[in-house]
Amino acid sequence: MPTAIVVFADIEKFTRKSEVRQRELVEAMTSDVLHEIRDLLLPPAGAQPRAVVLPTGDGMAVALIESGSPHDDFQRALSLAARLFLFAETESRNGTDPVRLRVGLHQGGVQYVTDVNGRTNVCGAAINQAQRVMDAANPGQCLISEAIKEKYLDGNGERPFPLSRCHRCRSTFSDPHEVLVKHGRRVTVRVAEVWCDDQRLTSAREEEPLSKKLAVLTQTGLPKDIDPRQGFALTLGNARSVGLIQLTGEFLLPKLHDDTVTLSPHLERLWVFMPTAESLRSFPASPLPTAEAQRGHIAAWREYLTDLATRRPKVDIWLGLFAEPPYFGASLLDWDRPAGTIHVSPYVWNTTTKMCPGFDISWSDCLFPEVAKAYVEGLKYLRAHSEDGLSITN
Repeated sequence: MPTAIVVFADIEKFTRKSEVRQRELVEAMTSDVLHEIRDLLLPPAGAQPRAVVLPTGDGMAVALIESGSPHDDFQRALSLAARLFLFAETESRNGTDPVRLRVGLHQGGVQYVTDVNGRTNVCGAAINQAQRVMDAANPGQCLISEAIKEKYLDGNGERPFPLSRCHRCRSTFSDPHEVLVKHGRRVTVRVAEVWCDDQRLTSAREEEPLSKKLAVLTQTGLPKDIDPRQGFALTLGNARSVGLIQLTGEFLLPKLHDDTVTLSPHLERLWVFMPTAESLRSFPASPLPTAEAQRGHIAAWREYLTDLATRRPKVDIWLGLFAEPPYFGASLLDWDRPAGTIHVSPYVWNTTTKMCPGFDISWSDCLFPEVAKAYVEGLKYLRAHSEDGLSITN
């Protein structure tokens, strides 16, 4: 399988432009890219092209097949990125509206395929990942993936490169940033600051991608389960702060007892909140437990937490009982740290908790994303107002 550097670019707010302007921009971008990589698109007879262009409507992805010379391959990719930003600068200067690009570079394996038009094309995870890197960029920003850094860069020092043998270009790179991309995945990127002569074509490398401060909202799959190999169990096992707002916790507690699901050795806080047995008396028995059953659940958690407090005396452990009917369950993991996660699941009458729809909020580098603030304040409210069933702190 050949490997390639994929340069993915799109034009910000492309669909807001007139159809005439859209066509002008696509034609101008295509012309500039062809000028930069024409020699790679015309291989000797019988050979595969060393560059494949995939139009995307509001931009394009260009797969530059690696030649075996990492220095030359990376310079070629940077030259193409610079050419794209020069296109945007020229169109902004000559047109009536600003043209701003987002560009992402990633390296990985691709496969040659024949598309429906009978032309040579490529596919592979590297193209999807390059798009994710590009999606994380601010308008006017160029990002590179960690795969690019590991293969082509020894440090963040300046990297000079030619641009069609007409300009002297250079690029420098930022420290790593962890950003959130599609499907809640976290990706490490670096900002590439690209210069042509004395003109900076991209945002400064000190400009952080806004995507590192965004939260991702995803729907929880049904039926809900605690799989120790993924999802909630893995996040729980790494969290320093854990807040559980639960009805009974009857599915989680046995897994904690037998170490199927584990708590982090660096755990600092474990707050558990449950409704009192009396608060359930006036509600239908299904799907809520009876008052007697709820007393058993509370006693089981009290016993577990008391034992945990003995084994981990430095952990802030709290069992809080609230005398109100339960309207939702939630887990808040590292709610005051980067890479936190909040799961919320409203209870649906006559439906088991495993089948209650829910959603997850996750973030990368923002301590309190706006969408999560209400839940964090709610957790603090429960801590301040719930009846104290167990409290052991330092």
